[in-house]
Amino acid sequence: MLLNFCDPCLRTEVSCSTVSTEGYEVTNLTKDNSKGFLAYSCIKPPIHIDLKFICNIQISHVIIWPSVGAQKSSGFQLSSKAIDDQAIQHTVLAAGYLNSNDVGVLFYRRDIDESVSNTPYHFLRRYIKISNQRSVNQASNLRICILKTENSVPALGRIEVWGRVSRCCGRDVIASIHSMWIRKHIPQDSQSNKTTAIDPISTRKPQNRSEILVNVPEEFLDPITCEIMIQPVTLPSGKIIDQNTLEKHEANEALWGRTLTDPFTGMPFNEFRRPIAASALKSRIDKYLLENSDLDEIKKLPRVLGSKFKPTAPRGRLLKLPATITKNDTTKDNVEIMTKTQHSLSTIQSSCHKRKAHHHTLPVVAVCSKQAAGPSKIMKRAKVITSKNNECIKTIKKEPTIIKIDSKLEENIQDVLSSLKRFSSPQHSICEFESCSCCSNSILYRLPCKHIVCRKVLTSITSLQCKCCGTPYKTCDPKRIYQ
Repeated sequence: MLLNFCDPCLRTEVSCSTVSTEGYEVTNLTKDNSKGFLAYSCIKPPIHIDLKFICNIQISHVIIWPSVGAQKSSGFQLSSKAIDDQAIQHTVLAAGYLNSNDVGVLFYRRDIDESVSNTPYHFLRRYIKISNQRSVNQASNLRICILKTENSVPALGRIEVWGRVSRCCGRDVIASIHSMWIRKHIPQDSQSNKTTAIDPISTRKPQNRSEILVNVPEEFLDPITCEIMIQPVTLPSGKIIDQNTLEKHEANEALWGRTLTDPFTGMPFNEFRRPIAASALKSRIDKYLLENSDLDEIKKLPRVLGSKFKPTAPRGRLLKLPATITKNDTTKDNVEIMTKTQHSLSTIQSSCHKRKAHHHTLPVVAVCSKQAAGPSKIMKRAKVITSKNNECIKTIKKEPTIIKIDSKLEENIQDVLSSLKRFSSPQHSICEFESCSCCSNSILYRLPCKHIVCRKVLTSITSLQCKCCGTPYKTCDPKRIYQ
């Protein structure tokens, strides 16, 4: 039985001699991943891709798809060895160079005809040399060397290595590998036949869902992410994308130190060339989302149509809480109200007694500035406001204590302000010695000890000490007094 030893169930190890592009690693060749392998952008051929099998195999044929998108490899060399030893070199089996019309390359043994029966169209065919029987019939490692590319980086879309377990392996190894292959491939066919025959109706429901999602208008989809736009914006290039996509593009550009540009043209935004909100398209998208709001896929989209709860009153009639109620420092505000008029206390007390008698709370609807709050949030907010109002009344009743605290606070402030230096009024410094004992009309200087001497006395002093008190000073300490 022929087996594809690049299938993930047979656990073939793959490695490469060079660095790969992110997301296009060489391990994709042995996984159920259609991305393929791409070398890094600066890598040039030749490069080696080594396959290490779980056991020795008899190679039947090898199929190579050489392209990943626009990247295509055009020259290949196939080699193998029977012993997994780095000291032993690989034996070259075949080589092939593709033309522009060739889609891939097929390496097969000449003595096996069944390998050629299912060959894809436009594939280059090359024979495998069987001069070294052991390297073909007992291969443990297979090396694919990319020798040439078509003006691109080395690339491989997919590899299939078909063969049998070698006869040199034991029966238990052969049985275990066959069971691994059958466990993955055989039950899938039988289960698919059972599901289609037993329950054909259950398969129709998901098809209806998919059909509904397929019917999403193309103008509602982001051309970059192919998802329904939540906040569409019109770019200067005329394209319409989602605001979230534009923000991700901006963050990606900022990583490279670049300013925000148009993703399609690369032109930077300025005062005259900038994205504009597509309000007309936004309204159509909102209408479509409302009409299909029962779908689970629509429910997973970000909420753009308002609050989760419906508002309890029209938006135009909703009132905001007064600042005196919502402030945290309610004591200060109520003291100011109390000092202005004594009648406010009686008014508040009478109104509170009425509310208690009729079990009423504040007649103000507490809402956010952007959107209406839910019923539960309104009730919680009203309870908080009621408790704060009761605390305010209790603090107003403590009128004498508050006045005493306020008066003491003002006295302390006046004491602090009196000791501060005022720059708005001239300084009136009173000095004990207003003139020099020698003369009064000469140029005067003040020493650090606050004594005043004239220029004549200052120049005559040799010991740098005050003649009145004997306090020493430096030559830079005397300061001139300007009258």
